[in-house]
Amino acid sequence: MISKIRKHKASDWYIEHIVGRPLFISGIAPAFINLKYKGYSVIAAFFRNSEFDWCTLIEDQEKIAEEVFKHDEDHWKKEFEEWKKDKKEMEDMFRKLNKKDLSKISEQKLLEDMKEYIGLQLKSRSGSNICDPFLFAAERKLLKGLEKTDLDVGKAYEILTRPGFPTFLNIARMHLVKVAQLMKADGSDIGNLSEDVSEEIRKHLDTFAWIRVESFNKAEEYTSEELTGELKKLLRSDLNEEIRRDTAWMHDLVEKERFIEENELSDEIVRIANLSSVFAHWQDMRKEVSLMTTYLNTRYLAHLSKRTGIDEDDLAYADISEMKKVIAGEIAVEVLQKRKKGSLWVYGKEGLEVYPEDEVKDSVDDMLGASHDDVEELKGVAASLGKATGEVKIVVKKADMQKMKQGDVLVSPMTRPEHVPAMKKAAAIVTDEGGVTCHAAVISREMKIPCIVGTRIATKSLKDRDKVEVDADKGIVRRIR
Repeated sequence: MISKIRKHKASDWYIEHIVGRPLFISGIAPAFINLKYKGYSVIAAFFRNSEFDWCTLIEDQEKIAEEVFKHDEDHWKKEFEEWKKDKKEMEDMFRKLNKKDLSKISEQKLLEDMKEYIGLQLKSRSGSNICDPFLFAAERKLLKGLEKTDLDVGKAYEILTRPGFPTFLNIARMHLVKVAQLMKADGSDIGNLSEDVSEEIRKHLDTFAWIRVESFNKAEEYTSEELTGELKKLLRSDLNEEIRRDTAWMHDLVEKERFIEENELSDEIVRIANLSSVFAHWQDMRKEVSLMTTYLNTRYLAHLSKRTGIDEDDLAYADISEMKKVIAGEIAVEVLQKRKKGSLWVYGKEGLEVYPEDEVKDSVDDMLGASHDDVEELKGVAASLGKATGEVKIVVKKADMQKMKQGDVLVSPMTRPEHVPAMKKAAAIVTDEGGVTCHAAVISREMKIPCIVGTRIATKSLKDRDKVEVDADKGIVRRIR
């Protein structure tokens, strides 16, 4: 399948840089090829040391998006509601497996469980992966439509693409606020919790056990000690202000509806704006399934490593379809270790093919493109309006967040839930990828800080400690000499 990669140039690809390892996308990548509606022709993922470049063809995105636009909002709302059954199935599976004592089950049973929950993720993703091509194409269509109006394009675009729903992070925080309110009401404190408060804390830890996940790489335990620390902070804060922030989406929805009513917009613009809300909500709920799967993968890999004596990180460089052969010794550990140093994974209708970097280096370089060190000005899409100046800090992995200081400009391929503590320190946020309904856009609006997404090259052209001006009103990032 490498021939499918070699016939395309760098500009043909949409590239997302993500933290993750191959096993953790075993239930995701094949779903893009075998979409419920219409699949991608080929997917390429270049892995190296717990990070990877996820490469999809722009022409595939546009073809699939056209299939989406053939149906109206009611159709996709029904599809979304139907998909929620798949999510519920995954949630039930997660609760069952998370309670299981893995130390007491056999190596074979570990592998059977992994195939089962990864299979559920694949089933879920075969429907929900339709979100990606729609959101990419909708962004371009909406901008073109607004450019034909007399409106301020940046402002109109930002308002029309406001999601208008609570994210899972909003929901998690609001439940903690509820616990803090309960503590204040019944006089509980951290050292002396009432039964009602204790029950709500247990419920929170069970429901959001997966929330401390790093993309498609690994998960940390969400401990009662960490939750207690969060509650201490909440008890010292203004809970009404916390509620205002986490229900800001309601105000955004009202403002969006008023904007549509007060302006003469084409049917196409209104349709895209409404569909964007549906697909952005779908995409957010899809993340929950991904985080649950990453959490389970982390647990199961650790126990599989103990049984086999193979390092957990080496095991993560096998696809789930290969794991039986790895355990049987039919795929050598040395092969997995070589993949970890650099490997190209190509997914297509024919299946999966994996190439060590030294065999396909020219193809990888051609696909990923050159560096952009000499670029002085970057352009992207304004996701949250405003201006800010600060020092750049590149954040890819969770460990990179330690670099962030108050007032820095956070630059990332794409922000994810685990980046929120660093985002709270940022004067502005700039990303390579994503549209105005992506994670960075949603969080920056909540925090009311400037945000520019979709620059494509921010992490390739900027470096730590560069000083930049972020003008989100114009969608421009400038280096300051």
